[in-house]
Order: sequence, then structure tokens, then C-alpha cells
Amino acid sequence: MILPLVKSKMQTDPVADLERKMIKIRVLQKQLCHILDAEYTAGMAYDSKSLKKLILRKRNCVNRFEHFAGSMGRQFDVMTRQKITSSIRSKNLADRVKMVQGLTQKQKTVLLGIATDLEQQHRELIRAASRNGLFFKSVLGRLSATSKYVNHKSMGRTP
Repeated sequence: MILPLVKSKMQTDPVADLERKMIKIRVLQKQLCHILDAEYTAGMAYDSKSLKKLILRKRNCVNRFEHFAGSMGRQFDVMTRQKITSSIRSKNLADRVKMVQGLTQKQKTVLLGIATDLEQQHRELIRAASRNGLFFKSVLGRLSATSKYVNHKSMGRTP
């Protein structure tokens, strides 16, 4: 009997796969928080070179985050054996973990711990993003007002 060199479908533990995705999302959330903090600091210092680099890093991190979040959502659908519509899907990650049937108590405890941590980090990430958005909006407003003032003055008019 000849065995194929590559298995056509790799056998994976869906719980371990879900846990791995949740951990990667947690790492990405921490990276995003650090990037947002650095972005805020660079914005306060008007360091455009650093801001450009941070924006690229943030886009890359957000893209990876979206990929893993979508993959985790599909994994939940597979594990609950149903496609949950967005209208009845729980917004709480811990509730989604509880919907998965067949988990051992240890698996459930580990996944619920990670889910709770992800929810907390998500709230912190939203606060940091909101802070940066408000900061940059106010900076753009000041720059716009300054630009209008300079343009009017250079044309011989004063506001």
C-alpha cells in the first residue's frame, strides 16, 4: 500500500483551532493598542514621518485582525453546526462560546477566559481609537482654520 505524501485534508481539533485563533486575535488587539498609543504620541509631536509608518502598521494589523475575526466567526458556525444570522447572533463572545456543544468543562473554561479577555481588550481598543479619532479631528480642524487664515491673508484679505 502506497501512502500519499500529502494528506488531502488535515485533521485538526476544532477547539484547539478556535483557541489558537482567539489567542492570535488577542495578540493583534494588544498590537493595535500599542500602535494607537504610539500614533497618539506621534500626533501630539506632529511627527508626520512616524505617523506614516504607524498608519501602515495599523492597516496591516487591522487586515490581519479582520481575517482572524472572520475566520473565528466561521469556526463558531461550524462548531455550532448552524449558520447564525447576524440578527440573532449574540454580540457577546462568551455567549457564542456557550452555544458550542460538546465542549469539556476544561475547554469551556479556557475558551470563556479568553473570550472575556478579548471583550475587555476590545473595549480598550475602541476607547483608544475614539481618543485618536477625536484628537486628529480637532487637529485637522485647527489646520483647516489656520490654512484659511493664511490663504485669506496672502490674498490681501483678513478674515
